[in-house]
Amino acid sequence: MADQNTPEQRAAEAAEALADAGLAVTARAVRERTAANGPGVRMGVAATAAREWKEREDAARTIPEVPAELERPFTAIWRTAHTLATATYDDERAGLQAKFQQAQDDRDAIAHDLESVEADLDETRRALDRARAEARAAAERARDNAAQAASAAAEALASERSRADRAEASLAAAEAERDRTIAERDRLLAALAAAAAGDSPSPTS
Repeated sequence: MADQNTPEQRAAEAAEALADAGLAVTARAVRERTAANGPGVRMGVAATAAREWKEREDAARTIPEVPAELERPFTAIWRTAHTLATATYDDERAGLQAKFQQAQDDRDAIAHDLESVEADLDETRRALDRARAEARAAAERARDNAAQAASAAAEALASERSRADRAEASLAAAEAERDRTIAERDRLLAALAAAAAGDSPSPTS
């Protein structure tokens, strides 16, 4: 059955699974994790899921309470140590936080650019599919036109051949009639000559 979760839900589940496995929760890791069970989510969705998971983790981190058995004797020491540690690392933590925020901003910008590129790629693929379909249709039309032209040429050739055959038959008939007429003429001439010779006086009489 197809996965009914939205891409955002799948990305959030992938982030939790990475954390449970002790792996780094990054946008790339989230995207690759979703791709293991189907089509991967877009990089922008993966980046958002990774960022939200880290924000939840940061919000969940608190200074641990002093153990109950040590609370009374070491409360002052604990507070002092915590204050000193906080003072010592405040600047460093602020700097790291600023760098982390900048890295997040850069990552979000890259994710946004990548999502735009993916959208452009999808549109290019659709345009290519349309161009291919149009090319196929044009090729089919060209084949149909060529077939029609070939059929018309074949019909015209057959018609010309039929006319030529009829012309040749007419010529043969005319030649036969000419030969018959010439033969008849020669026969008549011969008969006339013979008749003329019979009517002439004999040279010895």
